[in-house]
Amino acid sequence: MIRLCAFADEAGSSLDDQIAALRREGVSFLELRSIDGKNVLSLSEAEAEGYAARLRQAGISVFSIGSPLGKVDIDCDFDAYLEQVRHLFRLDHIFSCTRIR
Repeated sequence: MIRLCAFADEAGSSLDDQIAALRREGVSFLELRSIDGKNVLSLSEAEAEGYAARLRQAGISVFSIGSPLGKVDIDCDFDAYLEQVRHLFRLDHIFSCTRIR
């Protein structure tokens, strides 16, 4: 069985537009990159919980988080960067996902 996954933020920035596009195309897996114009890394845990509930209600699962990880300068503040990584792990858990790209 082949299951398709998509970046839905290319179909619309709002979660409602993304859900509508995924349903219209019969795609039930989302590679989450941004919602409502916010990069996934910028989502608070509370926002993520709300979005995750709406996606579950729509029958859409998050296949992976399309994160900006690795797109930093070599001399970045490593402690701050590590906190971003931890935040993405928490979001990954909220979205019941096991993949971060």
